[in-house]
Amino acid sequence: MKIRSRVLVAATVVVSAVSVALASGTASAHAPTTPAVRGLAVAGAGAVSTVAVGPRSMRPGGRVTLSGAGYRPGMVTVTVGVARVTATADGTGRFSARVQVPWATVPGVVTVTAVQGVRRASASLRVGVDWKVPGFNRAHSFVNPYEKQLTTTTVARLAVMGRFDAAGRDPDDPFGWFATVGDSAYACTLLGDVVKFDLTTRKPLWFYETGEEHGQRCGGEGGPYVDGNGDVWIGQILLDGANGDEFRWGFYYADATIAYGGLILAMPTAVGGGPFALDPKTGDVVWKATAGGTGGFITSPGVLYHWDGDILYATDPTSGRDLWAHTFPDGYLRDLASNGKQLIGVKSDTTGEPREVLASFDPQSGEPTWKVDLSGRSSFVTVDASRAYLIRSLTAKDDRTLVSVGLDGKQQWATPLPRADVLYHTRITQANGILYVPLYGALNTYDATTGALLDTLPLRDPAGDKVVPGTAIVDDGHVYLTTTTGVYDLTLP
Repeated sequence: MKIRSRVLVAATVVVSAVSVALASGTASAHAPTTPAVRGLAVAGAGAVSTVAVGPRSMRPGGRVTLSGAGYRPGMVTVTVGVARVTATADGTGRFSARVQVPWATVPGVVTVTAVQGVRRASASLRVGVDWKVPGFNRAHSFVNPYEKQLTTTTVARLAVMGRFDAAGRDPDDPFGWFATVGDSAYACTLLGDVVKFDLTTRKPLWFYETGEEHGQRCGGEGGPYVDGNGDVWIGQILLDGANGDEFRWGFYYADATIAYGGLILAMPTAVGGGPFALDPKTGDVVWKATAGGTGGFITSPGVLYHWDGDILYATDPTSGRDLWAHTFPDGYLRDLASNGKQLIGVKSDTTGEPREVLASFDPQSGEPTWKVDLSGRSSFVTVDASRAYLIRSLTAKDDRTLVSVGLDGKQQWATPLPRADVLYHTRITQANGILYVPLYGALNTYDATTGALLDTLPLRDPAGDKVVPGTAIVDDGHVYLTTTTGVYDLTLP
């Protein structure tokens, strides 16, 4: 057993008294908080001018800080892609400016400049979105609101460009979880083995095998957490992002791990107990709930929601204090998602013929506020700012229908699906107004507003057989689809 001692290095940032702020933007919870990248340029007959940008990676619409030195006192023109503002250098020649990355910026590397006459400096900024946790965010919505490249008019040109796989892995233990972080990708098998890939070449960089009976279980509902250093958290197990070496803070594995408020939150494996929180500096358990550890968990501002059968719990994610618990007298909760304001979930209903319902829950009490009959078993639910999406009627005697339900509980549209190709574990992903629906041997895409079919992309494994897909991850113009034969990389040719 290896124990890792983590040394924290304090970073000091010098900020001038004058800063420039553009229109307000909300920083992404999953955006990397990494050190600034500094560019240099000789400023003619004076000191060397410099500009640094931090963090070095940001989503479209996010805000970055540009810090410069080596300028004359006065105005400096600052640009990030097509965004241009002015900042004021103080008497020491330093300036600091907050700049919003334009929403229309195409993901990739953009140039940041600071110009004042012949004085010029530049640096690079990676604009993009990382899909770091199951469901894209801690609310488990399965919605990426920042995708710009794939649109309702271009998605029909999606093509298979390659496949992520790891030679020698167990073919009966496929990847169930996939994450993108900068230039790297991380995959986790259903039984908890983790592989790190180069995102561009799709080549494996290291492989970690749990080798334990009670290791994590990865899937569309849960998996590890990748921090800003590229290290991988599996409950109290920490994997070095550089080589996959294991460091144990303790012996709690976890089926799902996320970050919240400077803590690492985790849902334990089937060995029992409720969710727990870790101090990432020491690995110590800060708090541990005594119940609610066999379902799942999501977070909204100030609340951790977790469930166990017929009970929905609300816990303070920073202190572990119990807020409330609601028991459903008519069935159990199977899935829960949030758009940040409203809780939407799928639960069983035993008041009549056994069936499932889509329900909205009061975020302050867990009491259902409306229900929609799903006529049998349904898929998991995806929730955006205005609608919930899922597949209803998955039982053999019923049809399979993709439906959109407004946040008032009223159905907005319904689209029939190919009966034989719908899978029970289907999870829908929404990005830029497109619904990505994995089917047996294909990926279907639909217009999220109307339900109209946009395209059907057939998918076959190397032997020519139909693939069994899992979850679609939509990130920076790519769709990464987990399947029983690796993770398929789909993008525009």
